[in-house]
Amino acid sequence: ANNETDEAVLEGFTITGGSNSHYGGGFIIDGSSPTIKGNLILENTASRGGGALVTNEANPTFKRNLFEANIATSSRGSTALYVVNESEVTIKENTFRDHVDGVGVIAIGVSTNSNCSALIQDNIIKNNTTDNGVGGITVRGSDVIITHNQIFDNEGTSAGAISIRSESTGEIKENEITDNIGENYGAIFIDEESTISIKENQISHNQGEIGGGIAAIDSLVEILDNEVTNNTSTRTQFGGGGILIREGDVTIDGNEIKYNTAKNSGGGIYLRGHGNPDDAIVLIRNNIIDGNSAQDEGSSCGGGIYIGNIVEATIYGNTISFNMADQFGGGLYVVESGEVPIYGRGGALWNRFNCPPEDEEHNTYGENKHGNDDYGGRNVFFAENM
Repeated sequence: ANNETDEAVLEGFTITGGSNSHYGGGFIIDGSSPTIKGNLILENTASRGGGALVTNEANPTFKRNLFEANIATSSRGSTALYVVNESEVTIKENTFRDHVDGVGVIAIGVSTNSNCSALIQDNIIKNNTTDNGVGGITVRGSDVIITHNQIFDNEGTSAGAISIRSESTGEIKENEITDNIGENYGAIFIDEESTISIKENQISHNQGEIGGGIAAIDSLVEILDNEVTNNTSTRTQFGGGGILIREGDVTIDGNEIKYNTAKNSGGGIYLRGHGNPDDAIVLIRNNIIDGNSAQDEGSSCGGGIYIGNIVEATIYGNTISFNMADQFGGGLYVVESGEVPIYGRGGALWNRFNCPPEDEEHNTYGENKHGNDDYGGRNVFFAENM
């Protein structure tokens, strides 16, 4: 707490059994920039920051530590690291495992106007559980880079792996995000006017009530070159086995979106707005959307893509094949309400025919199926044509 630099090194200790009724059960870093490396940080307890508190413009580096079974007694606290008050933290090559409760294992800027930043790189975040927030990383009002991490087997109420909210910025890049469970949203949840790039990740076998792989609401999000596979949404309202978008401007480009399942609609991608002028505007191009399904006892639509009441969608250059819907639109389904405009390459408006019309040349379709062929449209289904 005396403006130490990175030359102040804490290395090789076992820090365990620490307890603080307020902040920082293991230790506190207050306005300084030490290097914390090669330590075992185990079974410490605090209201917020069971393992450590980082505060007051601190700039520490955590490297090659094991954080295990630390406890946050407050539902707003984090079990391992709690970073607030304009601090900048580097978190590299650590393992975070077996934590329970709190708002998340790593919490960046969760207090109002904290304005923190973090590089979270090459970590293993596994087998953490909370009934109050996110199984892994939670970010509010801060800038983050989350890259090259393995995030798996975590469970949370709002999201299983990562939650980024409150006008946060940054990127989620080249991570393996697998087998996480969120009670509300699945692996990744973006909300509240955040600006995030989600790029080159493997996002697979995650589960949430809606948005099994990625859920983005009221934010500016790029979803680029990811593998979004074998994710599931379980709620009988909304959907989005792979990706769910509600409000905001979103680009979905160059991804493999495959074998995802929605209990309701939109096995691969689910788009829905609230009918306001600032609702979702979406660009979907150059993706492989394959083998996704929308299944709910015959009433689900849009095995590959479900388009609800949004402002507009631009969709071209995709391969949409082998998707299945219980009811209508094995490949793509468009609701009747509002007659959402859909554009192709160069801004050309789609012809609004149930496909296969031979003049729908914006995408490639093949072997999509749906349960009710009374109106055609196993590849592309416009509900207004019923």
